[in-house]
Amino acid sequence: MTENVFLAGVFVFGAVSLGSGFVTNKIVFLVFRAIVGIAASLTIPSALRLVVLLFPDPSSQARAIAGFSCSVAVGNLLGLVLGAVFVQLASYRWIFYFEAMISLPIALLCMFLVPSGLDMGVGHIRQSKRNLDWVGIALLTSESSSSGWRSVIVILPLCLVPVIAVVFVLWERRIPSQNAAIPSSVWSHPNVPILCGVSLMPMLWWTVVFYVFGTLWQEVYFWSALRSAVHLLPIGIGGVLVMMSADRFSHYLHPKWVISIGYLFLLIATALLAFADRAERYWSFAFPAFCVGTAGAGTILIQTKCVANNYWSGAYPLIIDSYSIAILRCTPPAVSGTVGAIWNTALQLGSAVGISAVTALQSNIDEAHQGPLGFRGRADGFWLLFALAGVATLVLLLFYRTDEQTEDRISIMPSVEEAETKEIP
Repeated sequence: MTENVFLAGVFVFGAVSLGSGFVTNKIVFLVFRAIVGIAASLTIPSALRLVVLLFPDPSSQARAIAGFSCSVAVGNLLGLVLGAVFVQLASYRWIFYFEAMISLPIALLCMFLVPSGLDMGVGHIRQSKRNLDWVGIALLTSESSSSGWRSVIVILPLCLVPVIAVVFVLWERRIPSQNAAIPSSVWSHPNVPILCGVSLMPMLWWTVVFYVFGTLWQEVYFWSALRSAVHLLPIGIGGVLVMMSADRFSHYLHPKWVISIGYLFLLIATALLAFADRAERYWSFAFPAFCVGTAGAGTILIQTKCVANNYWSGAYPLIIDSYSIAILRCTPPAVSGTVGAIWNTALQLGSAVGISAVTALQSNIDEAHQGPLGFRGRADGFWLLFALAGVATLVLLLFYRTDEQTEDRISIMPSVEEAETKEIP
């Protein structure tokens, strides 16, 4: 089952990316990119699960998981540079062609190289089909509106969303936890809400930095795409180094304090970026901020990362000993997959909602003062980001539990078979 999800995600990603390169209609292009995003979201959890299943030996599994984490930073680095090269020397369409050239051969190779039936039997598949939300799938994949904000078919769904959300929560509380999409008991586990909350920041910080300086350098300073990408390389290179080493700090410090140090780095970096208001200040403010901020964001990302699939392979002690990640210390196996999904959602939610807030503030400040060519709106956006990071730091310091009862939860973890057959208290 896992390999099928991975193959489907990679194949759809490549096929639709290829189609995106030929599309000329804006609406169709945006729809294609949304489909690509959905396909990409299928690959990460399933790929991690395959890594665990294909490397059962603890030592090789640890190296494989570390390599998997490093690939995030490497992809960010290579994508930034290659994207700039394609845009400047060829066409933006070659970005999508390149995506297809990479992903489609990978999908073809995996069809023959990845063993089938690694983790799920027929009974599991039938149970999954019974628990699948077919109504939700129908709503998700049906035609969406292309009308304006004043249209009834836009306003009506917006009004219905709060009602549907309340009904969803009440329904989830009513049905058995093992059949619920998001069991209410998830939030009762120590530190899970706190860790999901502090996970809102890493992707948000990177997204704001890429957006603000990418537009500033190209639209105000008239730098080329390649030159802008080269000046952002410290983020990618630093990300590779941090992903390789951030997990080692938890051998010496509790994850709470490691994450707190990461947030301290974020605060310092964000304050520096608010003063990088001209090209001459790149080396004195922007460059050190990129390095320090990436170290902080990468540390937070690694330390809060939920490698939940390892529970099901019996690798939980390995993760605690050699890949000590905060959220794994407070989540029992029965809900680890759900918490992992919530954690990934928090990463993307922080990026999407946060960049909207920052850009809205920036636009309002620019209109009232220096215009889009000034830096005041961008600086205020960074101060907003600084405030959000400060709030997250306070929440972490005040509410993250480090008592013995929380840490000793490991000793009462049930086996995989027990977790599948009964609800965890």
